[in-house]
Amino acid sequence: MITASAQDDDASKNYTFIYIAHDVSTPIDRLSDKLREAYRDAVQFDNVAIFYMSNGHNPIIVKVLPSGNDNRDDFERVLMNELQEMNSHDVDSEIDAEAIIDLLSENDFESYGYIKYALVNLNFYIGSLFWTLGDNENIISRVYFVLDIAKFKNQDLAFNVFCNQEDIDNLNYEDGKPFGDKNVCSINSNITILPY
Repeated sequence: MITASAQDDDASKNYTFIYIAHDVSTPIDRLSDKLREAYRDAVQFDNVAIFYMSNGHNPIIVKVLPSGNDNRDDFERVLMNELQEMNSHDVDSEIDAEAIIDLLSENDFESYGYIKYALVNLNFYIGSLFWTLGDNENIISRVYFVLDIAKFKNQDLAFNVFCNQEDIDNLNYEDGKPFGDKNVCSINSNITILPY
């Protein structure tokens, strides 16, 4: 059970979730800068940061939690090392969608339909291969729908989809439907693909 003082502590902190689909076109240096900045902010300001890099059946997950009950030491040693040393990592949309939903439910950022942090950022760093494989719908739309992100529209929650600058003009999707035909919760008009 969360006490009132614990809820008050959460209300002054930020919560960041970062999903990474690492393919051969990923701009490693730019992405590494973004990840390290999020990690430093979490450690320095005692915020929540959860990093999830797709890796087939064995996603790489690093948590930085104010309680200290986390695996923050794996950030450089495992996550950043894998990102720097490997050319790419496999995406398994079924595993990723379920794992992300479970992870965000286990480390909940909401209470009774309201976010319980000063600011929540759910950031997805992906490349053109992601769209080619249909993971824009299989992962992004599914997570958006299951977590009912649309209900937080007037709250301090940002659901950001970033694509590397070099790929952004060559994404494979039907005009006006970057996240699929189903357009769950009007995601196609609510979310813009941002370059990084």
